[in-house]
Amino acid sequence: MFSYDLQAITDAFYFDTFATMGVDLAGIDSPGARCDLSDRGAELKATMHESLRLFIDSSGDINEVFGQVRDNVEQTTHAMTGIAAASSEVAQGAERQALMPSGVASWRPRCRPPRTARRS
Repeated sequence: MFSYDLQAITDAFYFDTFATMGVDLAGIDSPGARCDLSDRGAELKATMHESLRLFIDSSGDINEVFGQVRDNVEQTTHAMTGIAAASSEVAQGAERQALMPSGVASWRPRCRPPRTARRS
């Protein structure tokens, strides 16, 4: 009698755990009038084990994808920092050029007239 009580308590624990994890226990058919969920316990455990294994595998895949996204974001950030630095240098150069006196900006070298050879 004690063994049946212990089995019933164990089954109740498993079924409560399965229900908490989202398993629809009411949707599981019994093969006959003399069978209940405890007769399908091994099948339920195997199903939960497979579901958890798939969940863990998927989580690993998602972790890998997020790692790749993180690496791509770091590369993009590095590239954008370089672009911002180059843009800043171009802007500073343009500002320096704009501040040059107008006479200097229009200065062109003068050409000397060609020398003529002296004839003696």
